[in-house]
Amino acid sequence: MHAVESPARPAGALSGGRFCRGPRTGARRARAGARLRRSAARTGPVLRRLAARTGPGCSAVLLVVGVWQLVHLLGLSPVLPAPAAVLRDLSDAWSAGTLGPGLLHSLGRCLAGFAASAAAGVPLGLLMHRFRSVRVPLAPTLSAFQSLPAAVLVPIAVICLGTSQAAVYLVVLLGAVPSVATGVLSALDQVPPLLVRASRTMGATGAAGVRHVLRARGLPVAPER
Repeated sequence: MHAVESPARPAGALSGGRFCRGPRTGARRARAGARLRRSAARTGPVLRRLAARTGPGCSAVLLVVGVWQLVHLLGLSPVLPAPAAVLRDLSDAWSAGTLGPGLLHSLGRCLAGFAASAAAGVPLGLLMHRFRSVRVPLAPTLSAFQSLPAAVLVPIAVICLGTSQAAVYLVVLLGAVPSVATGVLSALDQVPPLLVRASRTMGATGAAGVRHVLRARGLPVAPER
């Protein structure tokens, strides 16, 4: 009786039908590891830059919330609610459908107040830049108002106009007009005098002079001789 030869076992086969790691598998794993290392090398600096940018802001928010929670736990303020209670009330207001319209109404007030502040602050800044008699008394006053927090302006508005919509807009105006006016004044003070003299020589005065001078601020100016 002849012996039956068993079929040739594939290279790399083990008992039980399992295959060992051949050279191709090792090469694939090496390439995958190299790709992972390259991906980590690319994403590492990005994550570090992102952490450097967002870290201080997140730390400040966490610090404020932590101090808030500590004040509530110590009972230093009998009317200060806990952060969790505020979040719960906001969630309830969102579920009831009152948070969105309230936010939109407040945003509309802010936009209308900013538009009115820009309409009043920009001409005021131009007047202070153009006339020294206007700048001397108004610039310190506007700087003083600019340094005041908005909460200080609320009693003034209530005394003048009572608890009405006009009082709300007055608070916005008193808080934004000084900033807009002083910002315009600071920007105009940085315009090179050579551009101002050149515009006046070419006949650009008044509103046309302001428009053309501000438009030409970014152009290189030759030094005076």
